[in-house]
Amino acid sequence: MPTAGRPRRWKASPPRPAWPQDALERTTDAKGERFVHRSMKPGARTADLLAEVVAEAVAGMPIPKPMRWGGHDYAFARPVHWLVLLLGTEVIDAQLLGVKSDRMSRGHRFEHDKPVWIGQPGDYMEALAAARVLVDPTERRARIVAEVGKAAAQAGGSARVTDDNLEQVVCLTEWPSAVLCGFEKELWRCRRKR
Repeated sequence: MPTAGRPRRWKASPPRPAWPQDALERTTDAKGERFVHRSMKPGARTADLLAEVVAEAVAGMPIPKPMRWGGHDYAFARPVHWLVLLLGTEVIDAQLLGVKSDRMSRGHRFEHDKPVWIGQPGDYMEALAAARVLVDPTERRARIVAEVGKAAAQAGGSARVTDDNLEQVVCLTEWPSAVLCGFEKELWRCRRKR
């Protein structure tokens, strides 16, 4: 073990420096004196990095029970059928989970069966709302409460929506609509088992 002031003896050849000695500067701070190397590397264009960043983010998502579909090796929370990947108005060329990126999204499966053009990221929520999809879960939650309350009032009652129940259904629907229904009175009575 080397001591202060004595050179260290290497059993093998010493490690090569990453930079030539004339590219190093000597600096001193509270930690002591040392050599540093300062360099500038030009950054890459965001458009060139975005596909890789998105792929890494998706791969790092904690999905407890990933789903497989088709004959593919990849898995995700739900089957992926389309991918919108934009930087400003530019479509970022990428392939993720077997799907090529585009600017076309889709609306509600039954209420808007046409493709939805996304001109730029800021248009996304409005374009999908016009296609009967509420992107914002807070907006969906409020709509569920309002729709259920309205249906309950029509039936002469009041809604009992628990936070737990609401949390379960808020991501199951794209365009919340309550349906008022009833049962025939004779079905209200419970029959005794014989």
